[in-house]
Amino acid sequence: MKLKGKVAIITGASSGIGEAIAERFGEEGATTILCARRTELLRENTDKIKSNGGDAYYFQVDITNDFEVKNMIDSTVNSFGKIDFLINNAGVALGGRIDEFSMNDFDNMMNLNLRGLYSITKLVVPIMKQQRKGAIINISSGSGLKGSPTQSAYAASKAGVIKIGESIAEELKEFNVKVHTVCPGMVAVKNQYANIQKEKILQPTDIADTVAYLAKLPERVNIPEVTITPYYPIHMIRK
Repeated sequence: MKLKGKVAIITGASSGIGEAIAERFGEEGATTILCARRTELLRENTDKIKSNGGDAYYFQVDITNDFEVKNMIDSTVNSFGKIDFLINNAGVALGGRIDEFSMNDFDNMMNLNLRGLYSITKLVVPIMKQQRKGAIINISSGSGLKGSPTQSAYAASKAGVIKIGESIAEELKEFNVKVHTVCPGMVAVKNQYANIQKEKILQPTDIADTVAYLAKLPERVNIPEVTITPYYPIHMIRK
């Protein structure tokens, strides 16, 4: 229960990595604020955390909607008086070769993966600066470090997440606010990787454990970026 008394906002908490992070923070005793667009899944995940003894709440929020984001932030601060952690996990992965990828898909992905992250972070930063403590943990991707075929747009969005993190980390040092970026490799999430042995790639709980570890670092320790990769090479995990 090392995060007891802490308040954490987790975006994209309806499924996958975000769901696992919310459960992990609930286990650690944090007051966990789940937000995403799918209300029913949010409700289920919140109830699960509560049934295991955790303290959890949810907001149906589209992080590309500035009004909804501000309402969630204001409600959280009004209720709990602070925000200790912002975990920026919400995002979408769309692939396609550049000559086939639609600009509509490009704009939608950039709007969620980059603008949405920037918008919610922009609102949380003044709160953490005033507190003179807190941590922002951004979930990027291995694709943000190295591009690959059909991933040009997604890789660009996730590289942007890394650079946002690097830049605001320098802005926030004097206020004792840390910024961490997690770059996972292939993660076993629903409806992806049909030809892969999912038990041999990363699990959402692996990312959740890493995020919880970062949240519990002593004040003197900083880990700006973490890259997590599957142990097995790709030829060993194909079905």
